[in-house]
Amino acid sequence: DLTPEEISEIERVKALPHEGEMDERTGLSEGQIRALTVPVRVKLSRGAGRTLRNILVKDTNQMVAVSVLTNSAFSDEEIERVASNRQVVDEVLATIARRRDWVSNYAIGLALVKNPKLAVGVAVRLVSRLGVRDLKILMRDRNVSDGVRATAERLYRIKSR
Repeated sequence: DLTPEEISEIERVKALPHEGEMDERTGLSEGQIRALTVPVRVKLSRGAGRTLRNILVKDTNQMVAVSVLTNSAFSDEEIERVASNRQVVDEVLATIARRRDWVSNYAIGLALVKNPKLAVGVAVRLVSRLGVRDLKILMRDRNVSDGVRATAERLYRIKSR
């Protein structure tokens, strides 16, 4: 469903040198995909394969990255990997945190809380779902914000009694 202009855009970037991971379906490398315009990358995100999803979800443009999450079928393992990735845009983490079916998965919730790029208010709200063992680890983790650590410590004291 690409327009002739979008197809010519893709042909233009195919002439660029290959950099990074290759997507088998489009025949484009990570560097070539990043050279595409935002509307073309958003269109490519619809029904994207695993390799293309992994490239586009790390896009610096939040519209492209969020479009991949909403228009593609991710497995729980992929979402967990995205939630723990510190290279993704903040809005991607917020989008994951808003989806009840993803956050109800313990591993995804834990990955979100441990990611320092997630907004503190959202992370603090998710801390209450964690178990005693993870709270103990989290309250000593210097990579998370002070608010998350303090909440983890308070909940650890309550839950470990």
